[in-house]
Amino acid sequence: MRQNRIFFFCKRSNYCRGPGEALLLPSIANILGRNLTDYGVSIVDVKSTGLRRYAKIFQRQREDEKINIPVACITDRDVMPDCAPAICINETYDKKEKLAKKKNRKWKVESEITNKGEYLHTIEEKASGQNVKTFIPEQWTLEYEIAANGLGEEMLKTIAGMRVRKNKDQEKEEDEKSKDSRRIYARV
Repeated sequence: MRQNRIFFFCKRSNYCRGPGEALLLPSIANILGRNLTDYGVSIVDVKSTGLRRYAKIFQRQREDEKINIPVACITDRDVMPDCAPAICINETYDKKEKLAKKKNRKWKVESEITNKGEYLHTIEEKASGQNVKTFIPEQWTLEYEIAANGLGEEMLKTIAGMRVRKNKDQEKEEDEKSKDSRRIYARV
């Protein structure tokens, strides 16, 4: 929750749906020579709780009361490429007829979207207004969009590096717990 209060002290704010975007956006900005901190930009990971709720904080019913902080809401389309369900969910989803038989699923595939423009407009309309603008990738997610447009190898290297760091952090934490346990038993 502490991180979500940061928007009260910023000049500009970016709300993103998850940790991927929260990590990528500052990195991309730094590569472009635009450190977000220098520009007073906060990145707030709303952890998939819905950008609309956060966007409404910056929107007022009366135009003369609007908050003059530019806000970017960065969300996913949540429409998978047709091949993704078989790779990411269950390999039996390799045929369209199997997809159609799956009842009550909460995800969609690209071939099920008949009017892409209308679909994107519906998502954008949920949070945009006044100084709030919603940005949606052309493809499935921001991470997928970046990888599909030429930075896939770099993304894989970054993810691998993050996993190595995470594993090292977990090992350190386990070592500390083990040391603490030994200290407690030594006192007994």
